Amino acid sequence: MFKKILLFLFVICFTVSTVYAQNQLMINEKEVAEGTTLNIFKDDLIGRKIIILMSAPEDIEGVEISLDKGRRWGPTTKTKDGFLYQYRPRRDEDLFIIFLVKDRQGSIKIYDPYVKIIYQSARPDEAILLLLGKMKAFYEQENKWQFMRLFSSRFPNRIEFEEAIQSDFVAYNNIRLRYRIDRKSFSGDFNSAIWDVFWERKYSTRTGTNVSDSSNIKMHFGKEGLKWLIIGMDGNDIFGSTVVADKPDFAIRSADISCAGVPAAVVAAVNNKGNADALNVDVAFKELIGGGGTTINVPRIRANSVVNVNSGLGCVGTYRVTVDPDKLIDELDETNNVATRNF
Repeated sequence: MFKKILLFLFVICFTVSTVYAQNQLMINEKEVAEGTTLNIFKDDLIGRKIIILMSAPEDIEGVEISLDKGRRWGPTTKTKDGFLYQYRPRRDEDLFIIFLVKDRQGSIKIYDPYVKIIYQSARPDEAILLLLGKMKAFYEQENKWQFMRLFSSRFPNRIEFEEAIQSDFVAYNNIRLRYRIDRKSFSGDFNSAIWDVFWERKYSTRTGTNVSDSSNIKMHFGKEGLKWLIIGMDGNDIFGSTVVADKPDFAIRSADISCAGVPAAVVAAVNNKGNADALNVDVAFKELIGGGGTTINVPRIRANSVVNVNSGLGCVGTYRVTVDPDKLIDELDETNNVATRNF
């Protein structure tokens, strides 16, 4: 025990790389050079194990191995090919190989090949596919807590994004998602990835209108500890769209249509609930019984503001008011633009 405590302190403070000319390191039957970072996946295991074999000169009597930078040591088995160690990983982990080498004269030295093994039970593409599946499922279930756990703390404007997701779940019902992967790429160390993913969403508004939209999103993934997380989404017009997207959102209700002014006329209070200004907005007034009507163009309706639009029409009859009747302006929600009022 005392020997191993001293060795641990020695490794931490004064790790020595004593290179034996005849040393050769084999991992899972493949030669590995010093300084290598090796990615091993579940289907790379041999009999569910990582097989480490170090050949050494004949005067080497025994070898111990550490996979955690010298904190714990285990014995190797001497074979005709060298010193063998078999390790069965039980979770995703990073392994740092160091050898404690003892020769026949009793000399003990540290050999650090600077080899790192990154073990992942699932290949990165499988792990990201699983992540996308969870993203789809939790969004459809309107489970904000589980959905946000898929996003890194480094995700841009994460607090605002979480609020936007909650807003989605308030505004939408019966959400269904479909996605298609168009392109995927990984970093050389398999610790980050960028995938182009096409998302299609179908949902019902709280008023019962069926809506669909889609977006091509460049999704950025990163491996943090043992987990793959979403660290960025470029071109996202789907998730958190009720708040995040820079679009106007016109809304009008029956209560927003009134009779006001001198002389009295039908007036519509048009609300832009979106987070973008809208230019040249048409507001159409139609009297449903007599058939008269007019369209008023509003030069600008600012984000999160209300504009009173005076039709100049007398307050007699049943009026239908439609904001952006020709759907020329892209909005967050196209289903709340019409209201009717009887005078």
